[in-house]
Amino acid sequence: MIRLRGKIAIYGCLALAICLTACGKKGAKDYYEDGLKCMDGKNYEEAVGYFAKAIQENDERAEYFIAHGMALIECERYDEAITQFEMAVREKDNRIIRENNKHAYRGMGVAHLRAGRFEEAYNQLDEAAKIKDLPELDEDLLGYQTEAKLGLGDAEAALDGYNRLIKENGKEASYYMGRASVRMLLEDEEGAIQDYDAAIRYGGQLGEAKLAKYLLQVEMGDEEGAEETLADVLEMKPKDNREKLCLAVAKYYNGEGEEVLGDLEGIGEAGLKESYYYIASIYQDKGDYANAIAYYTQYHEEGADTPGAKFYNQIVACHMALEQYEEALEWVGRWKGEGSGAEDLRFNEVVLYERLGDFDTAYHKANEYMGQYPDDEAMGNELAFITTRVSGKLKKEIKAAKKAAKAAEEGVGSAAPAPDDGGSDAGPSMSPEPSASPGVTTSPGSATSVEPTEGSASTVKPSSATSPKPSASLD
Repeated sequence: MIRLRGKIAIYGCLALAICLTACGKKGAKDYYEDGLKCMDGKNYEEAVGYFAKAIQENDERAEYFIAHGMALIECERYDEAITQFEMAVREKDNRIIRENNKHAYRGMGVAHLRAGRFEEAYNQLDEAAKIKDLPELDEDLLGYQTEAKLGLGDAEAALDGYNRLIKENGKEASYYMGRASVRMLLEDEEGAIQDYDAAIRYGGQLGEAKLAKYLLQVEMGDEEGAEETLADVLEMKPKDNREKLCLAVAKYYNGEGEEVLGDLEGIGEAGLKESYYYIASIYQDKGDYANAIAYYTQYHEEGADTPGAKFYNQIVACHMALEQYEEALEWVGRWKGEGSGAEDLRFNEVVLYERLGDFDTAYHKANEYMGQYPDDEAMGNELAFITTRVSGKLKKEIKAAKKAAKAAEEGVGSAAPAPDDGGSDAGPSMSPEPSASPGVTTSPGSATSVEPTEGSASTVKPSSATSPKPSASLD
């Protein structure tokens, strides 16, 4: 989850309004200060109201708009926040205006980032970074720019960003956590382990770093190391809800899911909505797919900024287990990007079209899949079966495409003859879909499989792990 970094208390750094009150009536400055107190107490909705009143009393103060925007971000009202930041930008050139403009562009960048608009986020953050005043904001800006690059799928640029951040502040645990997640995307598992160890050493995200290390060790097949790391987490004495969540998740991985169900529900009610993911996983492991779907949905709506393919594959598998194929396809359609777990989700998308009897679409999806994962023997078998069930029109197109390919090989020509039913002369697409931004990789629960429809070779393809995998940071 993207944080508003604690080191930079935007609303505390801004120049305070100089406004006198008369006859005991509250003025703009009073409302502004009331709003700041609410921000400190995390009463964000109330803060929004106070800042709006401050602006109503005096709409000439840029800092009122900036503080209003920051409160709106915390309320997940991103477009409204951006409007407030835009109102704060001034054209004049003096130090105070430049500083306020830097805060405003930063705020726009954070709002776009929270909304998943990574390119817009990077551009606004870049505008903020161009302003040389307030150099103490530059590290913070680089952190957000790095997250935006990662969201855009540019892992190399994100790696460079984290390298620069670590060079600037080599004892910040969150930077090592971020770089570890990038290194995993780049398949540098040993480098990721080193970064998790550094995060553990500097202690800023101790439980989360140890859990992430444990999961990577499991993925790498390091059973002895994973067992040792998990045992270390299980010995934690939690000081707050975040650490309680880490301990509960560790117990879940230790096979104590039933025992920690109540703890996870309490943690979720206390505000850490990530717990809903693990509650859903426990219900999925038990075969209670209706409850699993309910909690996965709640996690999606309240706890996850950018769920990855593994999350979507889990809720899709639950719907498939209940033979709710249309609902499962809706969840496939909500997923954007690639990332860990994409292969399994794309496989199950093909199966879903088969279950719905749409063999023509299943055929095209299977071809796209084979373009990306040409060595998948299971999908090769699936495609062979699907080809026997496609419509007559598509069969003619396939036959024409094969004939054209054979002619091209023999040097006769590459143009495919038009199908005799007047259909398209283009053969089925073999091109993979383009990559988009990777999501946060939350992972699958039990390896659920669903019986195939009669005559079909298909089965649901579960994700590779047997238990859920959190993102590199639980928040």
